[in-house]
Amino acid sequence: MLRKSDRIKHIEEKYHRPIERLLRDMYNDEGKKLPEMALELGVSRSTVYYWMLRYGFTLERKALTRDETLEVKKGR
Repeated sequence: MLRKSDRIKHIEEKYHRPIERLLRDMYNDEGKKLPEMALELGVSRSTVYYWMLRYGFTLERKALTRDETLEVKKGR
């Protein structure tokens, strides 16, 4: 199990859910991009990207048409 920083613990308390679920929900369900997520969470884009990789999310760059969607799944 990965050790969670005080910053992550604070965010989990604020949003009442684990960071892994919060990141997935923000990206998939709410359709937010990394810069929007970072702004809302009060961290840098690189921090959000690092957290997503750290918690096993696979991020791929895809060109989508307007009708297509992209879903992020936890890899581990």
